Amino acid sequence: MDRSSAPHFDFKACHLGALMERKGDRQKTFGYEPSCWAKWLGQDSCIPDDLPDRKLSRADLHDIWRTNDDPEVLFLCTMAWGGMRAPNRQKAWENRCVWKPLIERLRKLDTDPTDRASLYQAFYKADLDRIGPAYFTKLIFFATHSQPKRQKSPGYIMDQWTAKSVNLLLGRNLVALTSGGYVEGPKISSKNCPKVYSEFCLAIEELAKRLECTPTETEETLFSRGRSRFRNGPPEGQWRTYVRQHYKRQ
Repeated sequence: MDRSSAPHFDFKACHLGALMERKGDRQKTFGYEPSCWAKWLGQDSCIPDDLPDRKLSRADLHDIWRTNDDPEVLFLCTMAWGGMRAPNRQKAWENRCVWKPLIERLRKLDTDPTDRASLYQAFYKADLDRIGPAYFTKLIFFATHSQPKRQKSPGYIMDQWTAKSVNLLLGRNLVALTSGGYVEGPKISSKNCPKVYSEFCLAIEELAKRLECTPTETEETLFSRGRSRFRNGPPEGQWRTYVRQHYKRQ
């Protein structure tokens, strides 16, 4: 789907106004320390030794994607940042013969004109065990936003919170979710096809115009910030709380 055929987005005024009041939610550091996350995979000679031993921010992860060519490092750091939990992480790691070539392709985007829908399609069609759209769009996001020459068709993270946000703002289910509230992957149904992802990304970019900020800032606001697992941790983001209170499956 190109911009010449882009859909018209009719955002619900009440929810859009609430988003404008809450824009600017920032995540700071997020997820798990990559070195700790990797230890949970057990003894494996393929696990890199030089993984960061602190939680990463988005800026940290962008730097890693800009400066590191090792698919295992990129995968481990991104999944640790994204908070992938057991048993998904073990199954996902064991599936590296499938995702390594896909990440290697993402590292060549400076010279590859592939658009985001095609990148999504490559992951969508691959036999990725435990790595659904919520996780592989994180790889697409950091790859397309970390390469300076890659200005065309960047991708955005389509996880349960950005998907619920867009669905809420549109008043319809653009992104299909499971009964548990997670983004449906290709092993469940074919609803979240590349066309849906393309429209989702266009919705993010249209929202950015309404919020008068960049699409990446808009996506981060929609992602917001979850409840801390620690008593003295940072509070839940204002937009995340709003979505919890107002989102209902259509």
